[in-house]
Amino acid sequence: QNTAGAAQVFRGEVESGLARMRDACERAAAADLPWIAARASINLSDVLVTVGRYEEAIEVVDAGMAVVERGGGARTLGAYLRGNRAEALVRAGRWDEALAALATEREAAGSWAAVILMARSELHLLSGRAAEARADVREARQYLRNTTEPQWALPLAAIEAELARGEGDLDGAHTILDRALAPLTAEQDPRYRWPVMSLAMRIEAERAIHARDEGADVPADVQSRAADLLRDADALPTATPSDDGHPDRKRTRLNSSHIT
Repeated sequence: QNTAGAAQVFRGEVESGLARMRDACERAAAADLPWIAARASINLSDVLVTVGRYEEAIEVVDAGMAVVERGGGARTLGAYLRGNRAEALVRAGRWDEALAALATEREAAGSWAAVILMARSELHLLSGRAAEARADVREARQYLRNTTEPQWALPLAAIEAELARGEGDLDGAHTILDRALAPLTAEQDPRYRWPVMSLAMRIEAERAIHARDEGADVPADVQSRAADLLRDADALPTATPSDDGHPDRKRTRLNSSHIT
């Protein structure tokens, strides 16, 4: 029910899909199935964040955490719930609360700890705390190693590319994102891919602008890379309002930098 509801949301049947997911959460909790209820809460809160319903996502997480704690999963599934809560708080503009929600609480090793570290690293980055962001993303890498799973690999690459960009290393940022995006097929993982593709286009635009400002030739691969990104954008599905905005942003950056 939970998975089917999520599929409905991403097909555009938002209200009926969310209702189905809520029902799955409630039924699992009523049946005293804490792990199933926790996973259902993780999925529902994640989808609510994706469609921009941040306060509802926070409410779902809070209810889910109570179930998780009763089931003894605070160090594992609880970390995913906390990560979703922090993401909702960040997007709602409540950054101080988000940072408090991401305080280390002896999460289990592996992806459980990595989800907290990645969320905190992104928040540090947004807040201008580059050193803290770098430390957290480095520790997350220790848990995830050289993962190729887009759920982890793409957000990690985005953080690392933004850190390189902040240091003025646009070519390094270009390389990081090119490496992360290269293994993906045309329509694979739009949820995690859209933000990274948008950042990649921003970096290509800035590479062109920087070269012109320095009186140098635009790097030879900028135009071809921009064309590849636009081609992939045309092939990639859009399922949410934030997805819909990415293709226009990419074309705006392309035009503003006069890459083509």
